[in-house]
Amino acid sequence: MSRSTYRVNAQFKGVRVDKYISECLRLSRRYAQKLIKEGKVRVGRKIVSSDYRLQEKEEVEVNYIPSEGLSPYEYEVPILYEDEAIIVVNKPAHLSVHPAGGEKDTLVNALIYMGKTLAGSSSLRPGIVHRLDKETSGVMVVAKTLDAYEDLVEQFRRRRVKKEYRALVEGRVREEKMSISLPLQRDHKNFCIKVGFLHARSSLTEVERKEVFKDASLLLVRPLSGRMHQIRVHLSFFGHPIIGDVKYKGRPAERLYLHAERIEFRHPLSGKQMSFKAELPEEFMVKIGRLREQE
Repeated sequence: MSRSTYRVNAQFKGVRVDKYISECLRLSRRYAQKLIKEGKVRVGRKIVSSDYRLQEKEEVEVNYIPSEGLSPYEYEVPILYEDEAIIVVNKPAHLSVHPAGGEKDTLVNALIYMGKTLAGSSSLRPGIVHRLDKETSGVMVVAKTLDAYEDLVEQFRRRRVKKEYRALVEGRVREEKMSISLPLQRDHKNFCIKVGFLHARSSLTEVERKEVFKDASLLLVRPLSGRMHQIRVHLSFFGHPIIGDVKYKGRPAERLYLHAERIEFRHPLSGKQMSFKAELPEEFMVKIGRLREQE
């Protein structure tokens, strides 16, 4: 059993302890409540109920046995930046961010292999404050300390993190610039995300056309909200699915042509505004070159 202690930051004052534990360990709310009910969570050394509201600077202790071991995955992830609080990586396509369903070849496991310290090491998703789909490449920030983790989570929650993506989509996009504002919801029947209005969540994506080819377009995309599969669903809905995105009506390709190119956020320790860029991978550039040749 692994024991982790967390110190409550100001932004989590008044938050229910079950929600706090769920976010810190990246577990389901139900499982967090199970840990609390079993007496494996203490606040100030006292056992509390799930609805206990936390106060600033309180210490939360969690005794937790991960359902899966975090074994090292022998892979060197490209590091763009690292200090005592954060790691900025360039995640390749086809690499999952964290373990799920017995998966071991993930970004988290690779960082463990590289000897990196990650916030909340007892979690299956240590240090992970945001995600990229397995098929998506590009820049990500990972937290090394709990304080950095909580600060970055709050920045994402308040939509203070700026992200830019490059996407190769099917068809010739006519509009030079457009904003896509469509609510999204889970499609449990087909295990995907869809545009909907019942129990849906608002989402906004800004799109800028950068280059047009014979039957494809290169786009700069800025998601102003962070919904699951947001970019993929929005572009598909407007008739321009991402090349390689067979899940959302795109034609098959050697990869999903979506790349997280840039991320900007405030450093959790210094408060300095920082920006990082992951250059387009080689196969992305080769694809663009082939599309230009078809002109």
